[in-house]
Amino acid sequence: MKYIIYLSFLIFSVLSFGQEINIKTKTIKGYIFDNAPFINTPIPVIEAYITIRGTDSKTKTDSNGKFEIIAKEGDELIISGLGIKSHTILVTAKNCYIINLNNAVVDYPFMYPGKALKKYKKHLRKIEREVLSNEKKGIYKCLD
Repeated sequence: MKYIIYLSFLIFSVLSFGQEINIKTKTIKGYIFDNAPFINTPIPVIEAYITIRGTDSKTKTDSNGKFEIIAKEGDELIISGLGIKSHTILVTAKNCYIINLNNAVVDYPFMYPGKALKKYKKHLRKIEREVLSNEKKGIYKCLD
């Protein structure tokens, strides 16, 4: 009888350590934009990395600048990438974020001589038209 009691205490104590604290996690969605030279519309940042500080959770933006990551309230999202100055966002009660990096993407338009600069400007205007079209379609809307 004594062994059965010890065994039951052992089993219950092991099971109690296996319980997880109920921390509410949620899917955070958002869009990352940055200002571009020669146009007035912020454009999506492609392949920016979003990491949760202190964890291994990581994702990156798609061709529309959209990202999704599972986080909890109070986490810090770190936005980084090739040519991007690091940016930090605190997760609040919102589920969707529209983030403008405000010229954090390093671009050097003076590196485009002559005809290359004209091509670059033409390419930026094409991207601007696509972004404006996507805005009209409601692609960049945040619905919580």
